[in-house]
Amino acid sequence: NTNGYWFTTAMMGTKVAMYSVENNEFIASYNTNSMPALLSIDEINRKLYVSGGSPSMGPTNKILELEYNENSLELVEEWDVQFTYAHGIHFDEISGYVFAVSKTTDFIAKFNPNDMQNFPNNPVIASMDSTINVNFSIEPRRLWPIEISGKYPYIFVTCSAGDWNSGSEYSEISGQVQMWHMEDMNLLATYEFDTYSRPWHIEVSPIEDKFYVALSGGDGENGSSNSGVACIEYSLIDNGYFMNESWMTTSSEYGTLHGMTIHSDCDGNYHVYSAGRTDGTIYKFDAQTGQELGYSNLVSSGSV
Repeated sequence: NTNGYWFTTAMMGTKVAMYSVENNEFIASYNTNSMPALLSIDEINRKLYVSGGSPSMGPTNKILELEYNENSLELVEEWDVQFTYAHGIHFDEISGYVFAVSKTTDFIAKFNPNDMQNFPNNPVIASMDSTINVNFSIEPRRLWPIEISGKYPYIFVTCSAGDWNSGSEYSEISGQVQMWHMEDMNLLATYEFDTYSRPWHIEVSPIEDKFYVALSGGDGENGSSNSGVACIEYSLIDNGYFMNESWMTTSSEYGTLHGMTIHSDCDGNYHVYSAGRTDGTIYKFDAQTGQELGYSNLVSSGSV
């Protein structure tokens, strides 16, 4: 980040680690005593917000607020968002809010780290699937929310969904992205992909009203879908919120695309990068057209 550090979570090692951007030297770590998962950075106040990993390796209802400086990484607060498996996480630098979603209860939470914890006012929680579940202690495992990205005043949540069995009831739930308003926590719109598209990580464009989604794809009980990357435009027209596909690039050759980021070169041209979980390859796409521009296999290059 702009303060000269980069961070990573060591899931099986129960650590959050900080390194120097200049020379990649290790600086400090914090032991979470349970599996950490994702993190989001507040660069101005030099803080990290860290979500939990598997419930089998410790509590997952708390978001850790860590503070970093030139030689340390320390715990400031543990934020109890009430529901289990709080995984996806996003800090919004304009509002100062932190958002988290549960992979299993289909709930979303918002809290202001500058105010006192006082549930249900801080954090505020809401069901992402209110026709099915309004109890945050129940785990329907229906939408499978994964990750959050945002640009004020909107946040976007990927839901991998797919096959869903509840007793004798069977449904095929489309992979989707939900668009929410940060302030009033209302669901504004939903964009649906194919049932087995399995949207994963997401990144909002810093310059346009678009976001980019990694589609893991794969097989399901009644079909399959190729892995790929999609660009979705969002808009507000006549008091209605809309999301529409700008482009989508998929292939049976992509190895379960997972990670996602967008980056500009020295000439101001933006490119999208996505990494495959099963083929060890990073793919580069044109942010405007979706054309694949190249790839690098980290295994064969010796980078991992």
